[in-house]
Amino acid sequence: MSTDLIIGVTKAALILGLLLTNTILLIWLERKLVAGMQSRVGPDRAGPFGILQTVADAVNGAATLDTQFEAVSQAALADLIILSKTDIASPQLVKDFKSRIEKIN
Repeated sequence: MSTDLIIGVTKAALILGLLLTNTILLIWLERKLVAGMQSRVGPDRAGPFGILQTVADAVNGAATLDTQFEAVSQAALADLIILSKTDIASPQLVKDFKSRIEKIN
């Protein structure tokens, strides 16, 4: 294997890791700021200081449809549904979740 290829793959992996980590941190920061504006705690359940709440949201998206009527009604009436955080969930979980949303909508 070429040294240039190894260096290129390593750089790409590092950049992807930094971008994903940055996204999680920015979502956490935004949730904390909005929670402060609304005089509530904000994310604090998953991981230290709630930093892993975004990951938990991505993994538990399907369970939300089973337990919260509001989530189902919003999905049923939406003109456009955008699934985010699909990069941190398994491909099979994303596929199952997409098919569930399509059945609702």
